[in-house]
Amino acid sequence: MLRASRLDILFSNKNNSTKTNIVKHSKLKKNLFVKNREVWPENDAFGAQDADAEDEFMALREILFATIPRPRYLITDDHEEVFLR
Repeated sequence: MLRASRLDILFSNKNNSTKTNIVKHSKLKKNLFVKNREVWPENDAFGAQDADAEDEFMALREILFATIPRPRYLITDDHEEVFLR
Protein backbone atom coordinates (compact mmCIF):
# COMPACT_ATOMS: atom_id res chain seq x y z
CA MET A 1 0.00 0.00 0.00
CA LEU A 2 1.36 3.40 -0.99
CA ARG A 3 1.57 6.05 1.65
CA ALA A 4 1.06 9.71 0.69
CA SER A 5 3.88 11.98 1.67
CA ARG A 6 3.29 15.14 3.66
CA LEU A 7 4.08 17.16 0.56
CA ASP A 8 1.47 15.27 -1.49
CA ILE A 9 -1.13 15.94 1.20
CA LEU A 10 -0.14 19.61 1.39
CA PHE A 11 -0.46 20.05 -2.38
CA SER A 12 -3.75 18.14 -2.41
CA ASN A 13 -5.18 20.35 0.34
CA LYS A 14 -3.94 23.52 -1.37
CA ASN A 15 -5.38 22.33 -4.67
CA ASN A 16 -8.79 21.73 -3.09
CA SER A 17 -8.63 25.06 -1.27
CA THR A 18 -7.84 26.85 -4.52
CA LYS A 19 -10.71 25.15 -6.32
CA THR A 20 -13.07 26.12 -3.50
CA ASN A 21 -11.94 29.75 -3.73
CA ILE A 22 -12.47 29.77 -7.50
CA VAL A 23 -16.02 28.46 -7.09
CA LYS A 24 -16.77 30.94 -4.29
CA HIS A 25 -15.48 33.93 -6.26
CA SER A 26 -17.18 32.73 -9.44
CA LYS A 27 -20.52 32.67 -7.63
CA LEU A 28 -19.92 36.18 -6.27
CA LYS A 29 -19.06 37.46 -9.75
CA LYS A 30 -22.10 35.75 -11.24
CA ASN A 31 -24.31 37.44 -8.64
CA LEU A 32 -22.71 40.79 -9.45
CA PHE A 33 -23.23 40.11 -13.14
CA VAL A 34 -26.94 39.37 -12.61
CA LYS A 35 -27.42 42.45 -10.38
CA ASN A 36 -25.76 44.66 -13.01
CA ARG A 37 -28.16 43.24 -15.59
CA GLU A 38 -31.05 44.43 -13.41
CA VAL A 39 -29.55 47.92 -13.02
CA TRP A 40 -28.54 48.38 -16.68
CA PRO A 41 -30.96 46.36 -18.84
CA GLU A 42 -30.39 48.63 -21.86
CA ASN A 43 -28.83 46.98 -24.91
CA ASP A 44 -28.46 43.71 -22.97
CA ALA A 45 -24.97 44.88 -21.93
CA PHE A 46 -24.95 42.18 -19.24
CA GLY A 47 -27.02 39.67 -21.18
CA ALA A 48 -30.76 39.40 -21.73
CA GLN A 49 -33.07 39.24 -18.72
CA ASP A 50 -34.33 35.83 -19.85
CA ALA A 51 -30.90 34.45 -20.83
CA ASP A 52 -30.31 30.74 -20.42
CA ALA A 53 -27.10 29.45 -18.84
CA GLU A 54 -25.16 29.23 -22.12
CA ASP A 55 -26.11 32.76 -23.22
CA GLU A 56 -25.22 34.06 -19.78
CA PHE A 57 -21.84 32.33 -19.95
CA MET A 58 -21.14 33.79 -23.40
CA ALA A 59 -22.09 37.32 -22.26
CA LEU A 60 -19.81 37.00 -19.23
CA ARG A 61 -17.03 35.60 -21.41
CA GLU A 62 -17.38 38.56 -23.78
CA ILE A 63 -16.96 40.98 -20.87
CA LEU A 64 -13.98 39.07 -19.44
CA PHE A 65 -12.10 39.13 -22.75
CA ALA A 66 -13.01 42.72 -23.69
CA THR A 67 -10.38 45.43 -23.68
CA ILE A 68 -11.82 47.88 -21.18
CA PRO A 69 -9.98 51.14 -20.55
CA ARG A 70 -9.30 51.73 -16.88
CA PRO A 71 -9.72 55.22 -15.47
CA ARG A 72 -6.51 56.90 -14.39
CA TYR A 73 -8.24 58.58 -11.47
CA LEU A 74 -11.54 58.75 -9.62
CA ILE A 75 -13.43 61.78 -8.34
CA THR A 76 -14.40 61.46 -4.67
CA ASP A 77 -17.53 62.86 -3.05
CA ASP A 78 -15.37 65.80 -1.93
CA HIS A 79 -14.51 66.48 -5.60
CA GLU A 80 -10.91 65.40 -5.10
CA GLU A 81 -9.02 63.41 -7.72
CA VAL A 82 -7.63 60.10 -6.50
CA PHE A 83 -5.12 58.58 -8.88
CA LEU A 84 -5.23 54.86 -9.42
CA ARG A 85 -2.26 52.58 -9.89
